[in-house]
Amino acid sequence: MRDDRSLRGTVTTEEGVSWLIGVAITLVGFVGLRLLIRSTSPEMAAEPWLIVWLELAVLIVVALLLLIWLLRWRETMKFAAAIGVVGLFLSFIVMASLRNTPFNLEALSGDQGFYSAYVTKFAHYRSYVDVVYADLPAFYPPLFYYLLGRIAAFLAIEPFQMLKLSVLATTLALPFVLTLVWRRLVTLPLATVAAFTLLVEQQWYKPAEWITMTIFLPWWLYWVENVTQQRFPSRRRQWLWWLTGGL
Repeated sequence: MRDDRSLRGTVTTEEGVSWLIGVAITLVGFVGLRLLIRSTSPEMAAEPWLIVWLELAVLIVVALLLLIWLLRWRETMKFAAAIGVVGLFLSFIVMASLRNTPFNLEALSGDQGFYSAYVTKFAHYRSYVDVVYADLPAFYPPLFYYLLGRIAAFLAIEPFQMLKLSVLATTLALPFVLTLVWRRLVTLPLATVAAFTLLVEQQWYKPAEWITMTIFLPWWLYWVENVTQQRFPSRRRQWLWWLTGGL
C-alpha cells in the first residue's frame, strides 16, 4: 500500500535520497555535455549544424526517458532521473546556441543591455541602487541581479558573463526546484509533470522572469494561502519564505 504521506506532499527519506542521486548524476551529465560541446567545431553553433544537433538531442532525450521507464529502478529514482534529463536538455540548448560567445542571447541589445548594466553596477556597489537614477532603488526585482553582481565581484568574473552563466544555472536547476516546490502540494508524479512544462514555455532572455512565472503559483498556494493546512515550524520561518518569494 502506498504511504499516505506521499499523498500529502511529504517527502520521504527514500525520495530524498533519490533526489540527491538524481542531482549528482545531472551535475556529472552537465560537465560531460560541457566538455563535449567545447571539443566540437565552432561551426556547431551555426546553422544548419545547430539544428542537426538540437534534433539529435530531442531523439536522445526521448530514448533516455523510455530507457528510464523500462529500467527496474525505484519509482522515486525514475522521476528524479527524468527531471534531470529535462534540465540537461534545456542546458544543452543554451550551451550549443552560445558555444562561440561569452554573452547571453541578444548580447547587449534590448533588455540584455540593461541587465548587464545592473549586474555591473551591483558588482561594484554593495548597496541596492538603480543603474541610471541616483538615490533610487533598482527598477528590476532586486535579488536575482544583485546576487549575480555580488557573485561576479567575489569570483572576479566579468559581470556581463554572469548573464550567460545565470541562464545555464536556471535551465539546469529550475526543473528540480519547480518539482520540489510543487511536491509540497501534490504527489511526486504530478510534481514531475510541472518540470516537463518547462519544455513548452521558456524565457531564455529573462531567467528572473522565468523563475517567477513558474515558482509563484506553488509558492503562493503553499506559503501564503496554506492550502494544505500545514503547521509551519515557526512564524519566523514563514515570514522568511514570504520575503524570499517577494524578492
